Amino acid sequence: MLDINYIGKKKGRDWLLYYDGLYNPDVAQYTYYSKDLLMNYAPYTTVRLRFNYWVTNKASVFFDVRNLTEYTDISRSIIEPALGKQIIMGLDLEI
Repeated sequence: MLDINYIGKKKGRDWLLYYDGLYNPDVAQYTYYSKDLLMNYAPYTTVRLRFNYWVTNKASVFFDVRNLTEYTDISRSIIEPALGKQIIMGLDLEI
């Protein structure tokens, strides 16, 4: 399976600046609706490749590579970690 996600240019809030203002006394504090928080996010693409091979009708092995483009902009979402490329291998069993 090959999964390609393209996220185009979008306007959003600079959450890092917003939260810095709340918790860091050296940074100016902005309200949630402040126009100073608005910014344009650049477009990006992420790619995921997954290989799955059935060994029996109840068991399969898999190899999953997420974020092949290694996109790591942490300002994209303040609640998600900025993960780079991830490689996961494992065994799926059906009972």
